[in-house]
Amino acid sequence: MSESFVKHEFLFNDFDEYAKFIRQADIEQSQLSQGSFNGKLNHLIHGPIIISHHQMNQKILQRGAAMKGYTTFLIPGNMKQDFIWRKSNLKGNVIGILHEGMEHDCVTPQNFVGYPVSIENTYLVNIIHNLGYAKILDHLYSNESVTIDQFKAQRLHRLLLNCFRVENQNLAKQLDDLLVLLIKSLHESIEKNTSPEKVGIGKIKTFSQARDFIHAHTESTILVSELCTSLGVSERSLRYAFELTSGLSPKKYINHCRLNRVRSDLKSGGFEKIIEVAHRYGYWHTGQFAADYLKLFGELPSKTLKNA
Repeated sequence: MSESFVKHEFLFNDFDEYAKFIRQADIEQSQLSQGSFNGKLNHLIHGPIIISHHQMNQKILQRGAAMKGYTTFLIPGNMKQDFIWRKSNLKGNVIGILHEGMEHDCVTPQNFVGYPVSIENTYLVNIIHNLGYAKILDHLYSNESVTIDQFKAQRLHRLLLNCFRVENQNLAKQLDDLLVLLIKSLHESIEKNTSPEKVGIGKIKTFSQARDFIHAHTESTILVSELCTSLGVSERSLRYAFELTSGLSPKKYINHCRLNRVRSDLKSGGFEKIIEVAHRYGYWHTGQFAADYLKLFGELPSKTLKNA
């Protein structure tokens, strides 16, 4: 493997700039919690390995495609933090496995810290064979999350953090230690058949179906009752599904989704009047719209348009 290292650090104080940057990796994002956005993203690239360090102060919905030719291991940033990814609750010692062809689908909490580790598939297979763990390959590619030993998880977190601290001459050994620990931990857990906590699979399915409907109809006024009828579920079940996965009620989620679309349009520079965009997404009470917008994004729509 090449000894060259590439490090990048990006700071964001605007959610749309962050979302636009991440979208280059086929990931779409929506802000779900209220307030101004602050984010930090570090990249470390070393041959067939890409490690990222994400920090975001707001709750974010992420959806998108896996990186082609790579397997990505989603590692929470600390032992106490957790977030919902697909059908699992990823805690500090639970690792998500994102295979090529899978959909990345998660809700990250406020003050989230995470470490996606992407390894080129051929290189990953070679590492596994060299360590003598070839028999885990089938299990690795048929699982989407694995629970590892807590002490190994803590060490993994320290190694990841150190990768962004140490000088380049020490990085090669740091990365080798990281990959060996990661693969050995996965092997041990798969051998023990340690399964992560599944988070209400039926509720996640309901949330996913409802969310797809909402995102496909953001220019329409969607009532919760209509959503329930469309999905064939009770309002109570729908509310529980949303609170379990996003921490929001269906009504608030719908409103946040529409406001994210409004902000994206205002930032595009394709509109001269705020009221034109507001009406496009069903906001007819301009005072309430402006108040909701300010509450979610920490600035008035007029400032967003001015800075577009």
